[in-house]
Amino acid sequence: MAEFISDYFTPNFETAGAFDAVMDSGSHYFINVTRLKDTKTPEFSESYKKMNSKCYRH
Repeated sequence: MAEFISDYFTPNFETAGAFDAVMDSGSHYFINVTRLKDTKTPEFSESYKKMNSKCYRH
């Protein structure tokens, strides 16, 4: 049986409009944004800054 993130957390993901991923298959595509901060890969050199600017617009 598939396990969802919401199975482990109290908030109602549907009401919040949050993505409720399947832990056994969808989790392979999640990105740990903090790993982008110190990347040595040229293609991702500005990725941490760009991700934060999209998520934390003030």
